[in-house]
Amino acid sequence: MRIVLLPLVFLLLTAAKHSYQPAAPVTVSCSGQDDCAAKWGRAMRWVSARRSNYVDEVTDTRIVASPVVLADGYNVTKIPTAANSYDIEMTVSCWSLTRCDWQAANSDFESAVTGTSESK
Repeated sequence: MRIVLLPLVFLLLTAAKHSYQPAAPVTVSCSGQDDCAAKWGRAMRWVSARRSNYVDEVTDTRIVASPVVLADGYNVTKIPTAANSYDIEMTVSCWSLTRCDWQAANSDFESAVTGTSESK
């Protein structure tokens, strides 16, 4: 039994490092301090909820939750577009293309950040 489990564990650990693929990004725009602060806060809560509060990095312009075994990763960036205006861009890093529904994640992120629905 151990002989079978060891190669399986090794395969899972190496696959976790190499099998994820980034998906198409989704962008939400904001303008003004209040609008941008509210949307950035919703983006942080969305990533945190999706990753059970395990987030690698949070700054004023970046949120990163790296992909790990059986958990997709999220990279959110706040990009200046004009004075007091930003694009908040989120990209899913799929751990596995066979089970990754990045389109649903993009839709859920957009709805959560714009405030049109609750984060799932």
